[in-house]
Amino acid sequence: MVVSDRVDRLSRLVDDALSGLDNPSVLVGWSGGVDSTALLLAADSAGTVQAVHIHHGQDHSDDAEDHVRRVSAQLGVPLVVVRVSLDPGAGFEERAREARLQALADLCGERDVVLLGHHRGDVVETVLHNLFRGTGPLGFSGPRPIRLPFVRPFLGESRETLCAVVEEAGVDVFEDPTNRDTQATRNWIRHTILPAVTERMPQAADSIAHFAGIVGADETLLRESVPDVVRTFHGAISIPIAVAATLPTPVATRLVRRMLLQARPPDHAPRRDVNQVLGVVHGRMVRAQLTGGLIVEREAALAVVYDPDDVAVPSPAIVSVPGTVVFGTHRVTVNTADVDLPLIGRNRALVRVTPNAPVEIRVSDVGERIAIEGGSKLVRDALAEVGVPSRLRTSWPVAVLHGKIAWIAGTRVAAWARPSGSNPDVLVFSVERADL
Repeated sequence: MVVSDRVDRLSRLVDDALSGLDNPSVLVGWSGGVDSTALLLAADSAGTVQAVHIHHGQDHSDDAEDHVRRVSAQLGVPLVVVRVSLDPGAGFEERAREARLQALADLCGERDVVLLGHHRGDVVETVLHNLFRGTGPLGFSGPRPIRLPFVRPFLGESRETLCAVVEEAGVDVFEDPTNRDTQATRNWIRHTILPAVTERMPQAADSIAHFAGIVGADETLLRESVPDVVRTFHGAISIPIAVAATLPTPVATRLVRRMLLQARPPDHAPRRDVNQVLGVVHGRMVRAQLTGGLIVEREAALAVVYDPDDVAVPSPAIVSVPGTVVFGTHRVTVNTADVDLPLIGRNRALVRVTPNAPVEIRVSDVGERIAIEGGSKLVRDALAEVGVPSRLRTSWPVAVLHGKIAWIAGTRVAAWARPSGSNPDVLVFSVERADL
């Protein structure tokens, strides 16, 4: 490979970007265009790399693949081609971007990083795109230089510099014909909006990039102020309401964004969703629908975000006596009553049984009831009374004897199953979290 002064300078940028990482294996996202080709030249000059090309299934994608295979052979750089399947139609540009990033991330092992060829022009386009569609400060800061597994070493470089590097190296590039389609928003910004603005204000692009740098520094400081309180709780992502409600609004907003990003990676936290979560935090609502089918809900001292379709219902299980069964996120234990443990709290209970009766652990059916003094009560109502969140009631364990519910875990014993002096056959039922 020809190594010029320009390539050497860009290779130092790659080295600098990777210097804080622990000797990573380096992949290069390579479309075959100017930007990613300049990156490939610089990265290959800096060390051993592997190129990765994403085939999007478009009319020109086979031509792009043929090009990168030919050039990679000329350069002596190993190449992997990954195919993604996308339906045509509205939003193809953004869907292709998300699919591309996901495909690259999926290739990464524990120590892999992916270099991307975004440059200063991409920063400007991203800021304007986010401005037009409505965004918070994070959107104004542009792409991050490092957000593992992705590393962008050229965000301070102009596209003209990258073009000069490729031209000087004499390497052919593939120009994606869809990059001229101004129906795509980013292309419209690149080919229509920016030329019109820079004709009137020649320094506009540099000013926007400078603005993105300022906002990015502020954003970093605010993100570092966010307390580490996001937790996984019974399959949901949670934050403590008392903490979120007392934070300054800019910090609370970023805490909620962090929560939403963990609930729905990699990078989607719409402003409306943030406001809905803050509404629950500040008591304006107890439950709200978020985009993508997610729910935010107040659960005692927590605000939780979860996908109702992800609530798993465990299969019924028979427990031997003595014995233990893991039932979803719970561990249910059945022992003889002479166990030397105090009956303290709701998590342990005495249940009267007939000798050798099988003990079944399952969830309650919709509308199923437990016997109480003078009548019966819906199991779901009994769970609600002790504060079991609505999302967990469909997967909450109950113990069944003789076809009837004898015990709702951590809640109550059926009236007919309470021990009496006339029946010595008593078992100790207990329940605890199994995911701790």
